[in-house]
Amino acid sequence: MIDHATFIHQHTELLAVPLVPEIRLHLAHEAVPIWQKTEEELGKLGLPPPFWAFAWAGGQALARYVLDHPQIVAGKTVLDLASGSGLVGIAAMKAGARSVLAADIDAFALAAIAINAAANGCHLTTTGEDLLNVARQDFEVILVGDLFYEQTTAARCLAFLESSRGEILIGDPGRSYLPKQRLQEVATYAVPVSRDLEDSEIKKTSVWRIAPACQRWPSAPIVASQLVPSEPFVPDLRSAGEAGAQRTDCAAQHAGAKRQPATGPTAPAARTREFVTFRQ
Repeated sequence: MIDHATFIHQHTELLAVPLVPEIRLHLAHEAVPIWQKTEEELGKLGLPPPFWAFAWAGGQALARYVLDHPQIVAGKTVLDLASGSGLVGIAAMKAGARSVLAADIDAFALAAIAINAAANGCHLTTTGEDLLNVARQDFEVILVGDLFYEQTTAARCLAFLESSRGEILIGDPGRSYLPKQRLQEVATYAVPVSRDLEDSEIKKTSVWRIAPACQRWPSAPIVASQLVPSEPFVPDLRSAGEAGAQRTDCAAQHAGAKRQPATGPTAPAARTREFVTFRQ
């Protein structure tokens, strides 16, 4: 049986989060090695990236906003949706939330959340249930960090939020399927990130809330085909020894290119491009 906690301790380092230095997380330095180690540990290929091992731009911005505006969560029940490392949920607890449920379907993420919460002197309740399948969640605050990077997931997330009550805040650096027309921007940050994950070392990232006029969502079900990329994005990626290599356009990938496990001697470089494409 896999010891997720031991794996996390062996392959990550406890580091301060760049935009939220008062929080420390167990983070990986590079994307591809820990992804490969995860597959080796589970004996499977083609696994989703280990999102839990990184402090993504959307999560950093949302955590910063919550800590700077503690009245948003103080004394309230909070859901940290697709929690990953637990960064946003930890920020909510530090800001005085009554309780936080950190939800993630990745078993490694659930272990990382518990470890990271303990490292920051707080406790988060966790669940591995896919809450996007649940009709309604009665939390006073729902926090969503960097979840609008893929069409189907974005559509499911919107449907979930439609059925939920309470205040909803979203941290997002302009991912392709963020429905900006439905949202109200409340803050913007310049977030330090790794070039191993993003197209630049500083990512402009905003915190959004559902605008008052959008508190009542359309009654018709939201489907993935209704969400289209806001704009094509093909940045220059110089990593894994491929100076000048460009990532695949995410819009093209979602339009029909099927994700395949990388193989052969160029796998690390290919997987680096594949990893970052997940979040555009």
